[in-house]
Amino acid sequence: MVDLGRFYASPGMSSEYFTLLRAEGLTKVGDGGGTDHENIIVHRVPVEQVPAFVAARRAEGMAMDVKLLLLLASEMLE
Repeated sequence: MVDLGRFYASPGMSSEYFTLLRAEGLTKVGDGGGTDHENIIVHRVPVEQVPAFVAARRAEGMAMDVKLLLLLASEMLE
């Protein structure tokens, strides 16, 4: 794991933060989706298709986590 730093969701408004880590050398060991009592859906989206995938989900009214901006920053700032 490579520590990419600490990021604050609302600097000055909240002390909430997350530490962004980049995982390397991973091996898939299962399908994902949590445990039986959780309602988790795994979406495997190729990196180049993430902007369109997120735009489509937002158009459906789904909320997006601010951390997705890390993937979309270059797309949104062009």
